Order: sequence, then structure tokens, then C-alpha cells
Amino acid sequence: MHLLPNTIEGLKWGLKNFDGVETDLRLTKDEKLVIHHDPVLKSGETVAELTLSELVEKGVPSFDGFLMDTEIQSFAKQGKRFLLELKPNCRGKEAVSTEIAEIMAESLRTSLEISNFPTDSITFISFQENLLKPLVQEYKCAPLLPKLNECSVKEISGFTYLKLLGIFFSKRLPKYLKHAKKEGFTGVYTAREYFVGMMARYHGSYRKKLQLAQELGIELGTNLGTAQREPDFPELLRVSDDLQTFPRYAGVNEAPIIAHRGTGTKGVKID
Repeated sequence: MHLLPNTIEGLKWGLKNFDGVETDLRLTKDEKLVIHHDPVLKSGETVAELTLSELVEKGVPSFDGFLMDTEIQSFAKQGKRFLLELKPNCRGKEAVSTEIAEIMAESLRTSLEISNFPTDSITFISFQENLLKPLVQEYKCAPLLPKLNECSVKEISGFTYLKLLGIFFSKRLPKYLKHAKKEGFTGVYTAREYFVGMMARYHGSYRKKLQLAQELGIELGTNLGTAQREPDFPELLRVSDDLQTFPRYAGVNEAPIIAHRGTGTKGVKID
């Protein structure tokens, strides 16, 4: 069986075999929410220009259906973590607007209230800090670094990579942790380069970053790339695409291990 990412079945598999899952949310034309990573479907149609019913007919899971699923609610009550990544309402290269952020926040509030889903299990995350601001006083929220406009980044070309490096180096993590605390965020999650490899030095030592985060009450998380690195960074929430070895759960006094999109970016094959 091949379980696909960001599907109800794939997310359930991730919840069973890891400490939690990450998944992606986008607004529809009629201001509802669906689970989908890219701004466009494989057909070339744009998520933001289709209604909820049209997208569900095409096999895109609705967020309400996800929240109302009794098995998924049971996982939440067991203490599993849910990282819900808010994606911008991309139409071409349109930047994130305050209006879109408010519309998404209101849709999220409505869905959570109707489903009575345990909100303590949820952390909202986004590369667009503005999408989190309407929610930060009510829910746990954590920005993702490096900051980037996903509406304009369609693929990682050489030129795009150079732009991302500039963004990456412009945000020293210790300074950003203080900013996050001031803004009311409960966590900061990053690319692996903030903790692993030569560029990690630019953002301060691991221990200093961790100590500062603990002093501020900020949860630190990252994608380390491989499962082999996870034991070396037990205090970090670890979002993983390396899901061929499972199940994997955090040990005593360790932060959670989260399955990216439930099954990674390409899905998992199981017997």
C-alpha cells in the first residue's frame, strides 16, 4: 500500500507511528479550508479559485472532515501533536494581506468551535508571520524560518536559492527568538541549517540557542533531514521526512518527533 502525503489515511498513519503530524491548510474560493500543500492542483487549477465542494470532488481533504474524524480526535486526546501550516492564498505573486489573514483566522475559529477539537494539541505554523498574528492571542503559534513568500517561490532554482540564502543569513536565530517572545509566539521552527552544518555557527551555538529559548519559554523545532541526527538534538521538536524507520517516538524528557505531512513529502509504502 502506498499512503500519500496530506491525506486523511496518511495523516492517521503518521499519528499512529510518530508523536504527531504536520499538515498544510489553504483557503478555498468560498473561504473554507482544505488540506493541500501547493497553491495549484496537478490539473493546473488554483486552490484559491475553486470552492470547497469542487476540491473535495477532486479528492482534496476538507479541514472540517479532518477535525470531525473520531479517530483523529482520539489521537489528539491521547496527547498527539498537530502542526497546522497556514499557506498563503496565492493568486500569481500576490503577497499575504491582512484581509486574507483575518479570513483564514475566522475560518479556523469556526471549524475548531464546531468540531470541538482539542486545541491544546494544535500549533499553527507558517513561513508568513502575518498569517499567524490574528491567532496568536488565542492559540499556540510558531513562525517558520527562513521567512519567504511562498506565492513567488515555485521551485528552487539557482537564483531562488541565492535569494533564500540572503533571507536565511538576515535572521539570526537568537535575535529572532526575542522577537518571537515579544510578539506572543509559543515557538520558532527552522530549517536544519540553523542547527546542523557550517552555517549553524552563524546563528549561535546549539546550547546557547536552546538556553535562550528555554529562558524565554519558546519551543524550538527543526527538520534535521535524517533520523540518525534526532538523538543528538533531543530537546528540539523534530519534524521528519525520513519515515522509512517507524514507529519513532520521543524518549523521556525529549521533544516530539513529528511526521511531515503525515507520510513525508512523497508518501510511504507499507506492507
